[in-house]
Amino acid sequence: KLLPNLMKNPKKIISGKVAYNLYETYGYPLELTQELGVENGFTVDVEGFKEAERKHQEASKTVDAGAAKGGLAEQSEITTKYHTATHLLQQALVNVLGNQVAQKGSNINNERMRFDVLSLQPELMTNGYRAQQNENHYYIYDEYVDGISFTDETMMTILMCYGNTGNRAFEQDEPFFEGQYDVTMKLPRVPNDGTYELRVAVGNGGGCGMVQTYLGTDKNNLSAIGLPLDQRYTETTGVGKLWFRDTDDKEENARLERIMRNHDVMKGPNCYGTHSAAGARGGRDDGFSLHKLRHIMYRGPVSKDKTYYVRFKSILTNPAAHLDIDYIEWCPKNVYAGEKAEDKW
Repeated sequence: KLLPNLMKNPKKIISGKVAYNLYETYGYPLELTQELGVENGFTVDVEGFKEAERKHQEASKTVDAGAAKGGLAEQSEITTKYHTATHLLQQALVNVLGNQVAQKGSNINNERMRFDVLSLQPELMTNGYRAQQNENHYYIYDEYVDGISFTDETMMTILMCYGNTGNRAFEQDEPFFEGQYDVTMKLPRVPNDGTYELRVAVGNGGGCGMVQTYLGTDKNNLSAIGLPLDQRYTETTGVGKLWFRDTDDKEENARLERIMRNHDVMKGPNCYGTHSAAGARGGRDDGFSLHKLRHIMYRGPVSKDKTYYVRFKSILTNPAAHLDIDYIEWCPKNVYAGEKAEDKW
């Protein structure tokens, strides 16, 4: 797609910025860009490529707890390979799940690569739900979405608010369950056997209710996990009082985070933030009212060969109460209890 535009350049030069963008965005090595240029009578501005690479490295050298918060933590042969692998992984996810897949960040060092991605269910993309420039609710009927089922007393809607700069999700969509809701969802499989945490970010405050969560492999016979979650808390009530704003004192931040985890809650990840006319803001410290807590619903063994289901059931007789789910995540023990603290992204 890029070649026709390049062909219009009378100087027959591929700029260093364009060459680096091919590498950074698509994992296309400089050498292959040079070969492409030779085949079509172009040269590549190698010095411009190096300058673009240098600027990118400087921009991504914001260090937090000994690791870069995003992108490449260092420049080496192995990290370059990992970097290319993230782009291949992104394309593979698009091929399997569709264009609704959105990369939320990556972190790469010489030991491993981390790739964060969020995806709306494919069925919700078929009618163009995403990117609607309004704040309308679109009603979804039972079994329209593969892997989500609910009772007749449940009303499922998708809130679309693309362009609303105060919304928490960059994608600007949010599933709502209202009424005397009882919802069951199929969870993605984990890659390896082991101990995992199941975390859920849900709405809180006015209009919310109290929900009992269930988990298991037989979706028709799931077991209750933990106590019911009362979503009616605010910044000054319930577990909401545990939320804090990060400071420069990392030891104090870690102490407060341990207190939160003792109550099975966490701050939201920094990749899940808001956007505004002034730009995007990370999700940890943009204010309690804008960023929900993550609730640790389960911690225990999970098998890679089994499919798990999670059920959310309202236990209040209040058909006006709603459940809105921002995201659900599996987190392995080597991340939440590894040698290094789990990063904020």
